[in-house]
Formats: sequence, C-alpha cells, structure tokens
Amino acid sequence: MEKIIAYCGLVCDDCPAFIATNQNYHAKKEELTKKWADQNENLNANDITCYGCKNTDKKTKFCQICYVRKCCIKKGIENCAFCFDYPCPEYNKLIKKIDSPEAKKILDELNAN
Repeated sequence: MEKIIAYCGLVCDDCPAFIATNQNYHAKKEELTKKWADQNENLNANDITCYGCKNTDKKTKFCQICYVRKCCIKKGIENCAFCFDYPCPEYNKLIKKIDSPEAKKILDELNAN
C-alpha cells in the first residue's frame, strides 16, 4: 500500500493525530493539544481530529488554520517539496512545532529529485 504524504511531509499513517482519530483515542489527542498549541492558538481534542489534510470531505480546525496546507492548495502543489520557496520560514515553524524531522527528510528527498 502506498503511503499518503501530507502537504508538510508527514506520513499520514504514522501521524499521531491521524492515528488517534482513527483509533478514537481521546487521551492521545488531549496530549497533542498541549504539545501543538501555542500562545496564538488554543486547541482542544476535537481540533486535533485528523482525517488527513488532503481529505476534502472532513475538515478540522487544525487543517483550517494550517498555513502550509493553505499555501499548497493555493499553489496547486502536491506538497511543499514541489514549491520553489521550499523550505520557507512557515514550513520550518510547523515542522518544529509538530516535531517531525522525518517529515522534513521525506520532503528533502522529494525536492532533490
């Protein structure tokens, strides 16, 4: 099965929010709210609900406020690796927040090709 790569490079099947949503694991989503929220945004477990950022049927607050997602959709690109500005400051900020060097590595590899 081919892995789903999110706009930011996360592998959806490995993403803690995606896993917690699909396993209906509320405690994990609460844990993620504490890790991912900052002084500019308050998150609750429902905000962390994730069906994949490329899912057009179900949109969650986190996807709605994600600059990287909005940017990729606006530019009509598959993910940040296909952007001339990759990696931009907003991407770097997101990757630091979600603490996923693996996602950046995936996009770095795609960008190099």
